[in-house]
Amino acid sequence: MKFIQPLCLVGLIMSVAMFLFPFKMPGVYAESFNGFSVSDTIIDVKGKPGETVKARFTVFNDSTNTVKSVVDVRDFDLKDNQLIYKHDVPLNWSVTKWSTIDKESFSLKPKSSKDISLAVTIPEKAEQGEHRALIGLKFTPDTSGGSTKVATEILPVLYVLVTDKNGNVNVNKDWDMDKFTVDRFNGGAFYLGAQNNGNVHLESTGVITLKNALTGAEQKIEIPTVNLLPGARKDITVPWKTAESIGWYKASVKFSMDGERFEKKQVQLFMIPWGLAALAFFFIALLVLIFFLYKRHLKKRFLEEARRELLKEAGK
Repeated sequence: MKFIQPLCLVGLIMSVAMFLFPFKMPGVYAESFNGFSVSDTIIDVKGKPGETVKARFTVFNDSTNTVKSVVDVRDFDLKDNQLIYKHDVPLNWSVTKWSTIDKESFSLKPKSSKDISLAVTIPEKAEQGEHRALIGLKFTPDTSGGSTKVATEILPVLYVLVTDKNGNVNVNKDWDMDKFTVDRFNGGAFYLGAQNNGNVHLESTGVITLKNALTGAEQKIEIPTVNLLPGARKDITVPWKTAESIGWYKASVKFSMDGERFEKKQVQLFMIPWGLAALAFFFIALLVLIFFLYKRHLKKRFLEEARRELLKEAGK
């Protein structure tokens, strides 16, 4: 029985490392994974809005099998060291939507190579700055006499630097966090507010840490990713709940809209079991009532005794 087992770990690790440490290497750079390689593994292009820029890279098949190769371009993000492919990215900053590959699929014979042309058409309203994508290169050997096909995937990084109409880059990532509030009692949500004062879109990131001062229990809530366009303001709602029935919490937020500067704020909130609170209130009210009635009874008894004493004195 034939099956396909993708082996892309090495290429993935390399791509993640290049994302974390986005150094630029001059010249041709190729590394072999399972007999397949590509040069360059980092591809840079630069252009103005409305301009089409081209790049070329070479794929190599150093194995002993003919392979079927598939090439595509993928918008991506890296969150908590996990590679995430992004879909439906707006045209203003989607490298996938800008890119055209001359050969999206082809066969590659053993010990051979092929040049691939890549055209990047930058939209008129593209955002200034550097945009990144991955080029997916998948190699599937033709092992007609065997029972296993092993696919290898290599993921070079594509950097597209978008300038203004004059060829200059003036990126301003300016933002403010103008709100951090919470439903004070028994869960609900945190509410954050952010204003984008810059000229490029920003994406929210961060974490809210909840610590129960009564039990010492700690909980972390990840802030969802929200796009914020230039000049826009947006509220971000972060739901929260806890299994604990009672608590006095200190909530600390570490929040950013650019991944570089982080704002920190703190609020306090409480978990109160309303049923237990109502029962306690009932018993307290009952005790107050009993005390009032007892006090009233004592007063009445005192007055009766005083009246009897007066009558006794009058009869002498």
